[in-house]
Amino acid sequence: MAEPIQDGIFREIDEELRQEQFARLWKRYGRIFVTGACIIVATVAGYKAWENYDLSNRGKQGEHCRRPFITYIVFAIRGMLYGAPFTSLS
Repeated sequence: MAEPIQDGIFREIDEELRQEQFARLWKRYGRIFVTGACIIVATVAGYKAWENYDLSNRGKQGEHCRRPFITYIVFAIRGMLYGAPFTSLS
């Protein structure tokens, strides 16, 4: 059975070894990790900006196309109700 003082010493040595290993890993791969994180953030931000632009552009196109469509439907219904021939607006 190990004494409490020896356990503390072994634990402290073990922690120092882990810190040294982590420091070596961070020194070796830290830039790669930070660069990858920046690329992921920039990619998500770009996608969200494009998605916002696309949705606003679709809304404008929908408003632009809705009025002629409704006008055609109104003329078609008038033609069915009153017997008037359907004429094109263009």
